[in-house]
Amino acid sequence: MPTEPTCFTFTAGCKSFNLCDFVPQEYPVENASLRSCFLAVVEAIRQSNDDTTAGNFVRDLVLTQLAGKDVNDLWEIDNPEEKLNTIYRNHGEEVPEPRLVGASAKNTIMANYRVAYYNQDKQMIGLGFGESLEIAKEMGARDALRRLFRTSERDTPIKFNLVLDEDSEQKINPSLEEWNEAKLLQATN
Repeated sequence: MPTEPTCFTFTAGCKSFNLCDFVPQEYPVENASLRSCFLAVVEAIRQSNDDTTAGNFVRDLVLTQLAGKDVNDLWEIDNPEEKLNTIYRNHGEEVPEPRLVGASAKNTIMANYRVAYYNQDKQMIGLGFGESLEIAKEMGARDALRRLFRTSERDTPIKFNLVLDEDSEQKINPSLEEWNEAKLLQATN
């Protein structure tokens, strides 16, 4: 279910553009209805103008709502270790190795484990903490993905002044199976 401010913002925005026929009348508005309505509005803008105008609309409407929010809180990753391994395999490298680098208070209710992930060059790429080894491994894989995708707290935030160039090759977001670090570098340059 969408949050009320997001639902209200999008619904009010559609009404101010005289798009009431596209706005679903059910309340609370279902995610699928909001998604199809939003995609219809973006496609209508693209067809009546151009890709640049549609891109600017998405940037101004969607990205500005992400300002000040942690993308990692919005992005739910199922089985992060498997996703991390897939990315490294696609890049032609060995899968990262998780290692227990610290533990304290074993066999108590305050147990704490620290697991680090190391790449084939023996460099640490992620670090996680947890009350069990499984949780610490999962948190370490999540940290490695955050570092890889440059979404950790120490990385620069999303740029809101990105310019879409119609003449350049269309940059499509790669799927997980196609993703590797070279694609990230290409997309951010």
